Amino acid sequence: MQRAKNWGGHVGRPIGSTTTDDDFLAKPSSIAIDDALTRGLSIRATAKEVGISPATVQKVKAALKKKDI
Repeated sequence: MQRAKNWGGHVGRPIGSTTTDDDFLAKPSSIAIDDALTRGLSIRATAKEVGISPATVQKVKAALKKKDI
């Protein structure tokens, strides 16, 4: 990384590559997670049903909570 910096290269995430919470929550998997959580499923049960990581369920749940506030 230091070599890239010395040569004037960019190190790290590209500028503008992050998504907004609205874009993140509009993804089909996020919508499926929201539906499962609304039905009262736990984080692990939701992750298993949708086929994603429990960490992703927690991330979506936090984004939904942030949006509601």
